[in-house]
Amino acid sequence: MSHVETPWTELASRTARGLLARKGASYQSVCDLMRASGIDESFRGVEGKINRGTYRASFFLRLLAVLGAECPEHWRPILALKGTDEIHAKHILLRELSARNFDIDVFAKKLATVGVSLPRESLAEQLTAGSFQFVVFLQLASVDRISGFERFVDDCDLVEASLRSQNCGS
Repeated sequence: MSHVETPWTELASRTARGLLARKGASYQSVCDLMRASGIDESFRGVEGKINRGTYRASFFLRLLAVLGAECPEHWRPILALKGTDEIHAKHILLRELSARNFDIDVFAKKLATVGVSLPRESLAEQLTAGSFQFVVFLQLASVDRISGFERFVDDCDLVEASLRSQNCGS
């Protein structure tokens, strides 16, 4: 499947690359750290996901963990629980949605306001599996600020991605 660059994937790429730069990490060191943590990632896989901005939220959470990066305070209890990165991603997104009184339908409607068309059924399926892309966190943060998320991305960059997405329909 061919990758289509969007304002959201561009921002996701910049977000991960910024994290690597802040932590002084290379793609190879991330690959080695992920392997040491039990996640089999190749150099090309890590490099490609980050450069395309097409990584899952679970990959971002693993990236935070292996780099020893700080995360939003309210995510820490979830990340401390036993479970997979997908389970952690699912529960963090559920926590963020609940804090905003968003259900899947409301969230899908909010996403439409930032130029994102994600069918409710697809969103529900991805949420249940914890398989959603990191861009979903970016999109949520663009419709309602996520406390602590500013350590990864500036609010003005979220606004810019939202405006560009609305203008190009991506």
